[in-house]
Amino acid sequence: MVDSTARTMQKMVVHKADGTVIKGISYNFSPYINIVFHLEIVDPGANDAKSMEIRISTLKAIFIVKSFPGNPDYKDKKCFQDPGIQMQPGRKAEVEFTDGEKVYGMIFTFDPKKIGFWLFPIDPNDNNEKVFVVSNMIKEVKFV
Repeated sequence: MVDSTARTMQKMVVHKADGTVIKGISYNFSPYINIVFHLEIVDPGANDAKSMEIRISTLKAIFIVKSFPGNPDYKDKKCFQDPGIQMQPGRKAEVEFTDGEKVYGMIFTFDPKKIGFWLFPIDPNDNNEKVFVVSNMIKEVKFV
């Protein structure tokens, strides 16, 4: 029997539109159902975690990560022709945010009228498992 109360933990690095970055864990992130979610803040210097409610419309993107520290020395692949890339189903895309940052990956569905969309990195060694891109923070999406 499946426990219907089981919650899925997601490690997130949340990038707010104002440039603030918050690391935390969420159990209720569902962007197409709820416009807000709760994040348990991960702070290595704190003894007890704090929790905050986050409104998706105030964000740039949410990076679902494998680990919080990641590897700061690793240079992820940004070209679809690089050796070692892992092509997943979807359309190859380069997404440029309004602040100039670019992310590369595969997009299953893209509708700029929706609150956002999922982008899946092409580099299997990338620390990001997937990225939820908030539509109003996009400067341009190029399908390649």
